[in-house]
Amino acid sequence: MDTIRWGFLATGRIAHTVAHDLALLPDHRLVAAGSRRLEAAEAFAAEHAGPDGPARAHGSYEDLVADPEVDVVYIASPHSHHLEHARLALEAGKHVLCEKPVTLGAAAAEEMVALARRHDRFLMEAMWTACHPVIREVRERLHAGEFGTPRHLRSELGFRVGPTASRRMLDPALGASALLDMGIYPLTLAHLMLGPAAEVKALADLSEDGIDLDVAVLGRHPGGATSTSTASMTSWSDRSGVITTDLGRIVLHGQ
Repeated sequence: MDTIRWGFLATGRIAHTVAHDLALLPDHRLVAAGSRRLEAAEAFAAEHAGPDGPARAHGSYEDLVADPEVDVVYIASPHSHHLEHARLALEAGKHVLCEKPVTLGAAAAEEMVALARRHDRFLMEAMWTACHPVIREVRERLHAGEFGTPRHLRSELGFRVGPTASRRMLDPALGASALLDMGIYPLTLAHLMLGPAAEVKALADLSEDGIDLDVAVLGRHPGGATSTSTASMTSWSDRSGVITTDLGRIVLHGQ
C-alpha cells in the first residue's frame, strides 16, 4: 500500500491527539500543517516530527490545501467553519476527513456531500465511535439477532465546561453546544445500533447566550425501539451506554 500523506488544517487540541495516533500507523504520514499563524503551524510540525523530520508548515489554509504533497486534509477547525474549509480542500482536489460534527446543520452537510461528489473526492466525518472495534462487533452481532430484538438504548456523555474553557466551547458563533460537542456521541451510538430515528424529540436547558448546556433526546427507531441520549456541559456523567433486548441487556461501561 502506498503511504497516505496527510495535511492538518488547524492545530488545536484535537489535532494534536489525532497527529499522535496517526504516527502509530505505518502507511500514513503527516506531511503538512496549516494554521492562520505560521508560528502555530511550525510549532505543531516540530512537536509531531517524524523520522524524516517535521512536516511542512503553512501560514494559511489556502497554502495548506494547495500543497501538492498532501493527499488528505484533516479538518480540525471549529464546527462553524467546517463547510468553508472542506470546500477549500475539495476544490483543491484533496480528500477530506472532517472533525465531528461535520457541520452545524443538515443543509450544510448536504452541500458538503454534494461538493465531494462533484469533485469525486473521499469525504468522511471523524466520528471515532463508528470505527471502534468493540462498537463494530456489538453492532454486527446485535443486527444478526444474536442478542435478541433491541427495544431500548440509553447512553450519556457529560463533563463540566468551566468559564475558562476555549472559545469554541462557549461561543455560539463557533457552534458551542452540549448537543453538538458531546451529544453527537450518544446519538451516533443510537443510530448505529438501532438505525436512523424515525422521530426525535428533545428538551434542553439553555444558557443566557442560547447554548444548550444540558440536553435530553428521545428517539423512535425502526421496529419500535426507543433511545434516550443525554449530554451535559455542566455535570459529569459516567459515559456509559446500555442496550436492552427481549433476551437481556448489553452494558457498555464508561470511563
